[in-house]
Amino acid sequence: PMPTGLRRQLLEARRRLLWAHESGVGASAYEESDARSVTFVCVLEGSETPAGQVQYDPSTRRLRQMVVLPQFRKLGIGCALVRAVASIHAEKVAGGSVNGPGAEGDASPPLRVHAWQRSEAFYTRCGFAREGDPYESNGVRCVRMAYATLE
Repeated sequence: PMPTGLRRQLLEARRRLLWAHESGVGASAYEESDARSVTFVCVLEGSETPAGQVQYDPSTRRLRQMVVLPQFRKLGIGCALVRAVASIHAEKVAGGSVNGPGAEGDASPPLRVHAWQRSEAFYTRCGFAREGDPYESNGVRCVRMAYATLE
């Protein structure tokens, strides 16, 4: 389990950096998906100071709630978190614990993300490709993307 202080810091980062930009969204809107997701956290060595986090929901095969604190951006932390999730997802697919088809005709279900459109270039650098047209969710323009390769 995650230490309470670290959990609190990450919830605050999500509130400030994610939910503040979405209409009417807060921690309670994510309780169910948080409970079924695996959280990957990057912390400063020897401390409980978070640099970033991302969640992986095996039931939806989605990467979610990616946050890298502003002072730690452009250091490769975000893509490192994505690669960690992609690796776990690939193991689960290979082991048969992630079932069902991905996009129509896919033999194995790809890792997906529903990202803010302004984050599309970041996810493209990390190996994702857009699927379909942008859409609006909670007042934010978003895109659906699927993971193509490890860097």
